[in-house]
Amino acid sequence: MLTKNTLLLLFCWGFSYLTLAQELISGRVVGQNGEGISGVHVKVLEGERATYSTNSGAFSLSCETPCQLSFTHVNYESFFINLVKPTELMVSLKESDRTLDEVKVEADVVSDIEKVKAIDIQNLATLFGEDDIVKYLVTLPGISNINSFDAGISVRGGSTTENAFLVNGVRIADPKHISTLVTAFDPYILNKAEVYKGGFPSLYNGKLSGYVDMNSSPELEATELAVSAGVISSSIKLGSAFGKEKQHKLKVSGRQSYLHLVSDMYEKREKLDQIPKYSLRDITLSYEWQVRDDWTVSFFGLSSSDDLPLVLNNDNLNKLNWKANSGIVGVTRKLANRGDLSLQIGYNDNDSRYRNESANQKIRSTSSNYSSLLKWSQAFNDKLSLMAGYRFEHSSYNIIEGVDVENESNLNTSLHSLFMDWIYFPTDQWSFTLGANASYFSSQADFIDLAPRFKIQRYSDHLELWLDYARTNQYEEKLPFFTIRSPIDIPVPLGEDNKSATSDQISLGARWNLLEGLSVTVSPFYKYMQHVKDFSADSRSNLDFESIRMLEGIGEAYGVESSLQLNSEKIEASINYTYLKSIRLFDEINDGDIFSPPFDITANISSSIIFHLNQHWSATAFWTYASGVYVTIPGGIIVAKDLTDPNSIVNYVPVYGDRYNYRLPARHRLDLGVNYWTQMGSKTSLKIAGGTYNTYNRQNADFVYFEVEKNDEFFVSFVPKSKMVLPFVPYLSLTFYFK
Repeated sequence: MLTKNTLLLLFCWGFSYLTLAQELISGRVVGQNGEGISGVHVKVLEGERATYSTNSGAFSLSCETPCQLSFTHVNYESFFINLVKPTELMVSLKESDRTLDEVKVEADVVSDIEKVKAIDIQNLATLFGEDDIVKYLVTLPGISNINSFDAGISVRGGSTTENAFLVNGVRIADPKHISTLVTAFDPYILNKAEVYKGGFPSLYNGKLSGYVDMNSSPELEATELAVSAGVISSSIKLGSAFGKEKQHKLKVSGRQSYLHLVSDMYEKREKLDQIPKYSLRDITLSYEWQVRDDWTVSFFGLSSSDDLPLVLNNDNLNKLNWKANSGIVGVTRKLANRGDLSLQIGYNDNDSRYRNESANQKIRSTSSNYSSLLKWSQAFNDKLSLMAGYRFEHSSYNIIEGVDVENESNLNTSLHSLFMDWIYFPTDQWSFTLGANASYFSSQADFIDLAPRFKIQRYSDHLELWLDYARTNQYEEKLPFFTIRSPIDIPVPLGEDNKSATSDQISLGARWNLLEGLSVTVSPFYKYMQHVKDFSADSRSNLDFESIRMLEGIGEAYGVESSLQLNSEKIEASINYTYLKSIRLFDEINDGDIFSPPFDITANISSSIIFHLNQHWSATAFWTYASGVYVTIPGGIIVAKDLTDPNSIVNYVPVYGDRYNYRLPARHRLDLGVNYWTQMGSKTSLKIAGGTYNTYNRQNADFVYFEVEKNDEFFVSFVPKSKMVLPFVPYLSLTFYFK
């Protein structure tokens, strides 16, 4: 038995932990049939120590426990394990099914695909100590967010409404928590994600710009518990592998915020109304049952609820509430010759509510979506693979408006899609993909769309090249509730006079491994969009689907993404820069002139650095800069008063001319963080995360509104005001892990 040297240290809080000891870790890597696997790359993630398994699957290497080990092989799914103390390991790897998603080579960045792992998110300087997948996505080239109230992302000059969020290939409710804070996508449950910016597999259609497909498979071997308490929220995470052969795996996480309490303290101390009294709660669940070696049953569920009282002035209190629910049941059957057949059935709904007491206004919008996905993947030999399937979606939309008398409007749609991709590997260095998605949309109008795709890729040890083309379609748009995007925007399907929006995108790029641990990526892109959607100026005056008028226009987006990444034993750093130009043209908007929409973010820069000081301490810094977004401000004011009644109230009604007629100042901020992790016993560990958000207190405006100020009895001024979500805020969180 291996010996351990322990040293008991006492903190002022009474915490204790074991010192680290250099130990020899050994074990064996096997497949699901129990046979040893040779050539598995075994690496200590906290350093550069690594080795390969022998012909029998055996391996050994030194490691300072606790540590994290990764096991990777070209023909098997990657596996990670947190090693608390030295022990003889038996690691079983799942064979890669070599579907299209797995054939994308093993690099983290290949063509227009970003592969995101939980450890990537955890290493980022996370706001208030919270891991956040969407916060991580906006650090990637070509991806940005528009404002703090919009929980979505903008991909390559597209609107935040032009992206799909999926779990295991099935659509779920869009992210709903305010993005500057946290999102509902907990990486403890959704521990892997693939982000597509172009070159889309034929599996994906229905959105123009981007797809975020997350994996909910619970990866764990024993029972674990994590309890976290932070400045704005607390969470609890529970995972368990149970059954005679650990064939049942379950993960559950829940979170409750109390930002409204922090807001009250800020107002009392600083006399500022800068932090919203925002509250959120959510629960996420993932379950997997390995019925047999070739049969798997899974379930995923997510439910979230948010409240936001938004005060613009003393007479204008807006109460916002929104909820989202998602659920997916799946069955997968492994087939011979690296094939599989899967059936996924999903449901999601959104419910948003708005109330303004002073204006006697009450609006509720709901939408629900039922979907099913049947997918077959098969590798016929080492050179040829196929992915094909069928997707069905049925959506219902509902708007209810009015306080005393409610007016209700309903609409239903259905979408059928057939998809197929052929993937051909003539050599180890080349791959060719050819596919198409054929869709039939039925609602007030029926039509058929064909979306072809192709991709060419070349790989070598130091250079990756790609060229791809993809057409995508979209069948709904969201009517902005305010002059900016917000979580309560109203989803509206195509009307009888509309056609589906289409985007034709072509991109090429290269990734060079300049030195060991140093790489650079460059990727220019261009997309041309037809029948893109906006809404007439009077669409918000009468909220029913017959009165909402969806306008159609054209658009272009082009630019260059670039990224420089450094990975060494102590430092992980990246600098991303995206140049972008996005324009739109509508006959009925801005007199038919070309204009820049809010998602025309010309320059977007992000830089992050992580210092792994030792096995316990790490420090992070993240800085971001983005060109200001375009917003709509009024060109004048109408003064309305009942002249027959001298006691009547004067109303000031803004008059809008051109849309997107003012560009807000550039947004930038610096976040700093320090993380401490220690083992407190054989089954208990502690992580402390602290730092500052918006360290130099940049006053980033999220939107602009106008407030009436009286100068005297006869004159008034209309003063522009801006609203931001968060100023400089320090944070601290403590997370306890139990096994």
